[in-house]
Amino acid sequence: MKIFNFLIINFLKALSYIPLNVLYIFSNGFYYLLYYIIRYRKKVVFDNLRNSFPEKTETEIQSIAKGFYRHFADMIFEIVKSHSMDVEAFKKHVTFKNIEEINKVYDEGKSIILLTTHYGNWEWWVYAPYFLKHKLLIVYLPLDNKLFDRYMNNLRTKFGGIMLPLKDTFRTVLDHHQRKEQTLTWICADQTARWNNKFWVNFLNQETSFFTGGERIANKTNQAVYFLDVQKENRGKYSLEFKEYSSDPKSLGEHLISIDYAKDLEKLIMKKPDYWLWSHKRWKHKRPEGMEVLG
Repeated sequence: MKIFNFLIINFLKALSYIPLNVLYIFSNGFYYLLYYIIRYRKKVVFDNLRNSFPEKTETEIQSIAKGFYRHFADMIFEIVKSHSMDVEAFKKHVTFKNIEEINKVYDEGKSIILLTTHYGNWEWWVYAPYFLKHKLLIVYLPLDNKLFDRYMNNLRTKFGGIMLPLKDTFRTVLDHHQRKEQTLTWICADQTARWNNKFWVNFLNQETSFFTGGERIANKTNQAVYFLDVQKENRGKYSLEFKEYSSDPKSLGEHLISIDYAKDLEKLIMKKPDYWLWSHKRWKHKRPEGMEVLG
């Protein structure tokens, strides 16, 4: 199995040297394979869409689902392409609209908690350290397959980002804070939280739990908190904008940042739902009896 995985990874690395416009031709075929033949997590995708948009017709749901699978296929080949892309190549595809605002926070001596999402191609934001003054900490869930975990992390860290396993997040960020090292901690906060999570909101017409770890770290260290707004402008073209939630989170009430995050994420998805990760089992847990729904 290790030999097979090794061969696959080296095949993907070789594939990355093919021009992106040619890879998109492969992506067109891969979309049909995913949607019509493999039917990758099709029940999960359609259940998520029907529950999130009860007002939409089945034709509309199918249209969003197909749009998601097309985007998902593109994203896979974009990630493969990352191996051979340098900074100049990334600049042609990903634009950070107001990175100077983030660097101003660094000049003011503050660290940042950045709440991001599985929207667009989140793996292509990895070249951000080229522009950032902060040390970038990327929170992630390690893959069970160690070879593919190493392959993905090599892509994510090629410009200087530091991978931070989710379980080590609080301790590591606090350690940097105590040593007065300014960091930007990148957290995809739309993962499924544990079943006994205490923070639940109405999100996409469903009772939904959200991680509040980013907000809790920010309150503990009084780091500035930002949301990353993502727009897919065209095939392989993304623009990113940083939206400030608070430069003084200790002054805010409990869960206000997490509520704002859930609302902003919902607005983002409602505007163009095709580009969110609908294949994720986002609502596999139900709210425990007695838990309050906020927001």
